[in-house]
Amino acid sequence: MRDLEAIHAALALAKSPVSVHGARNEPLPGGMTFLLEVAAGESQAVEEACRATGRSSETVRSAASFFVEQVLVSQGCESYRTLGADSSAPSAQLRRHMAFLLKWSHPDLIAGARAGKGIDRSVFANRVTQAWEQLKTEERRTTYDRAAAIQSDAKPRAHRPSKTAPHKATKSRRQRSGHHRRRSLVMYPLLREGLLARFLRLVRGLRK
Repeated sequence: MRDLEAIHAALALAKSPVSVHGARNEPLPGGMTFLLEVAAGESQAVEEACRATGRSSETVRSAASFFVEQVLVSQGCESYRTLGADSSAPSAQLRRHMAFLLKWSHPDLIAGARAGKGIDRSVFANRVTQAWEQLKTEERRTTYDRAAAIQSDAKPRAHRPSKTAPHKATKSRRQRSGHHRRRSLVMYPLLREGLLARFLRLVRGLRK
């Protein structure tokens, strides 16, 4: 029996496109091969998806296509994800997925493409080809995996102030605070002397 997880995920995403961002950050669902077959217009896969979901062929194909566009081949996706797989996928699966994706991006598959009304998916075909070129051999996969690991380790981490060196802003506040205290100490005796002088003048005036 076919794994329908990816098909159901695609239908849910098509119903609620605002959840695209979350879908791009989640692991790919099971049954990606089946979804790519549907997106590529494989007649048997489309019929199975229709029977299993109770949806029309147009609905399931449109949902599968939207999932591919938004979750697999959107700009910035890493190569395994672009091919609808993860780093544990065998090369044969990557090759098969690549073939379905190139068929999906072919102009003849898109309704209205010959009349100039279809969607230009050439940019997606280029991304699929580039991803396959990076992973097509074991040597290239090893190189790609090493580069990805280095890039992951090199991501900037949150900066924490040094415990041994006080922050400049903190030091500045301390300086300002000290200056304020010194000014208060200087002004206080002057203020006290002024009040005393006024008091003595008042007393002298009463005695006269």
